[in-house]
Amino acid sequence: MQNSKIVALLKSFSNKEIRKGRLFLESPYFNKRTDLLDLYDYLVRYHPKYAHKGMESESIFKHFFPKEKEFKEAMLRHLVSDLTLLIEQFLVQQALGDDKSTQQFFLLKSYDDRRLDKYFKNIFKKHQTKQEKKKTRNINYYHHQYLLENKQAEFEFDRKNYNNIDYLIQTGYHLDVFYFADKLRNACLLSNLTNIMAVDYEAILDPIILDYIEKSSFLEIPIIHIHYLIYKMLTDVDNDQHFQNITKYLDLYKDFFNQEEMQIFYIYARNYCIRKINNQDVSYNQKLLDLYKVMIDEKVLLNEEYLSQWDYINIVTMCMRLQDFEYAQTFIYKYKDQIQKSDQDNAFHYAAAIHHFHQQKYAETLNHLNEVNFQHSNYYLIGKTLLMKTHYERNEMITLFSLFDAFKSFLYNNKHVSQLKRDKYKNLVKYTTKLARLKLSSKVSIDKIKEEINGIETIAELDWLKEKIVEFEKK
Repeated sequence: MQNSKIVALLKSFSNKEIRKGRLFLESPYFNKRTDLLDLYDYLVRYHPKYAHKGMESESIFKHFFPKEKEFKEAMLRHLVSDLTLLIEQFLVQQALGDDKSTQQFFLLKSYDDRRLDKYFKNIFKKHQTKQEKKKTRNINYYHHQYLLENKQAEFEFDRKNYNNIDYLIQTGYHLDVFYFADKLRNACLLSNLTNIMAVDYEAILDPIILDYIEKSSFLEIPIIHIHYLIYKMLTDVDNDQHFQNITKYLDLYKDFFNQEEMQIFYIYARNYCIRKINNQDVSYNQKLLDLYKVMIDEKVLLNEEYLSQWDYINIVTMCMRLQDFEYAQTFIYKYKDQIQKSDQDNAFHYAAAIHHFHQQKYAETLNHLNEVNFQHSNYYLIGKTLLMKTHYERNEMITLFSLFDAFKSFLYNNKHVSQLKRDKYKNLVKYTTKLARLKLSSKVSIDKIKEEINGIETIAELDWLKEKIVEFEKK
């Protein structure tokens, strides 16, 4: 039973949903079988982990079929399957209950099917008035408008009302807006994935469609315009103006979209900045930090009211690159409590450690790193890297060379580290080792190390390594 659909569904339920699920099963409109309610009660006793001997198939079968002498899988499977279907119906009802627009559409359809014309027109007019008062003008809005007006067109044609066809024009308009907006949205998603996966598709968006949009008034519609700008930013990477346009219009259009949508738009802009930084465009360090500050002010960095530990660390890291120590210190302490409790200590101590490191306060750096739990592979990589740099700066060579061995062993044995990261950190350890040996009067030439590093594409902490090379060259 542990790997069954019903258990996977119930594991995803909150305690509130567990209670609502029972109320649903109690309703004779949806369920007339008491055995399914009993099975539900039996299973949710083990919520939320469902890891108990009582969850074994044989135990459940024995409980519900006590007269059967042998375990019969088919009998249990049918019982569980019937409950699963009801739970899926519960999820549908939950989703429908939260979607007022879809409710209104099906209400209109019911009045149309029953030929209750007076009530159809009344509900349609009220709902349209409500729609027009909404500030939100996202893809869902235009899709719903199309569905409503298409339903009105069916209604009028069925009644042979041909005097006014304005509703047909509106139907076509909202269908076009929905189509172009969703086409652009899909193109943005695909373009972003091709960048991440380093694959190439010849035609992400048909040039004919793009040309039509660019020459039409559809480009004046915020939902189309913002996706168009994102698409141009992703596909015409060398033109910085697209990024400037995105930041400008995200501020102008923010009332037209919900927070989740704004978060997606800003993430596109953030990823573009990171891409430019990775391509050695240092001007985007400041642009990324400025963007992060806007995202904080607009509350689009929050996910279910929490700030991601990695966004928290990235912001502090960006401050260090720009030597904005004052903002970093304020940020570290101000936003610590907005991180999920389970991630708080690690994120805070690592952020505080890099803040101290870049101010050459190495003892404080080590104090904070001692509080970091390195069980998570990402924290091991970034934490041990900072620890390695700190020991290097303090000339603690015995500790440093011991750390090199432990780091190499981790990279070799840990299966959760991607090959790209593995290569980047292997090269970091390799060349930090060479620099450390050079400190100990190795015969290795600094020019040779510099030449090798400049010829490597995948290496972590490249700026720091180059900084250390410059220090040797100045001696």
